Amino acid sequence: MSGINLRKVWIGVAVALSAVAWACAAPAPGPERVHVPVPTLEATPERAPGIPPSTLFVVDRSESSLSVVWESINRATHYDVQRRDSEDGEYAILATKVAALGLVDEGLQPDSLYYYVVRACNHFGCSEFHDNPVAGLTESDADVGAPVAPKDVKVVKRIVHVLPDHDVVTWTAVEGATYYNVYRAGDLLTKVSAPLTRSLHTDLGRSLGLSSGTSYQVSACNKAGCSPRSQKVFQWRNS
Repeated sequence: MSGINLRKVWIGVAVALSAVAWACAAPAPGPERVHVPVPTLEATPERAPGIPPSTLFVVDRSESSLSVVWESINRATHYDVQRRDSEDGEYAILATKVAALGLVDEGLQPDSLYYYVVRACNHFGCSEFHDNPVAGLTESDADVGAPVAPKDVKVVKRIVHVLPDHDVVTWTAVEGATYYNVYRAGDLLTKVSAPLTRSLHTDLGRSLGLSSGTSYQVSACNKAGCSPRSQKVFQWRNS
C-alpha cells in the first residue's frame, strides 16, 4: 500500500474515533431542563432607629453647666439634643450629630432649671424625640450652706407582673438642693437631679424571697455639701 493511501486510512480511522467519542459524550435526549432559582434569606433592611433613648439623666452640675447622659440605642450612630429653659417653654436645638452618649451643656445661668430631650439618628433618619424630658438645676453663684435633710420620705411597692417588684421612693423637695443621694440598706444607691423628688428601684432579693425587706434613706445636696440622711423607711416582703 502506498504511503498516500496509508495516510488516508489513518485519517479515516481518526475521524471515526472522534465521532464515536462525541456520541458517547453527548447527553442522552430527555425532558427539557428548567432552571429553578435557589431561595436566599433577605437581609433585614437598614432603617432609622425606631425609638429614642428612654433613660436620660443629669449626672453633674456647676454654676454654669449641666452634664447630660443617655442610653445607647440600636442602629443609632449619633444623637440630637434639644433644650428648653422652662417647663412649658419651646424646645431649641442644642446639639446635633453627637457621637457620644452624653454632653456638657455650658454657658448656663446659675440657679436655673433646664429641660432636655434626645432622639437617636443614623444616615437613614431619626426617631422621635422622647416625650418625657429630664431636668437639671444649676448651682447658685452665691455662698450657700448645705441643705437640710429631706422630710416625708416614703416608699411604696409598685407591682410589675413580668419583672420583679419595684420600690418607688419619694420625698419632699428641699430648698437649695440641686441633687439628692438615695441610700438602700445604708449604701449609696443612686443620685437624683433636682427638681425630681422620686426614684424607682428593684429590690431583687426581696422579690425572689431571698430577703425579708430593705430600708431607704435620702440626703439633699448642693455644691456646699450634703445634709444628714433622712430617717430610715422600710419596705417589707409582704408590704
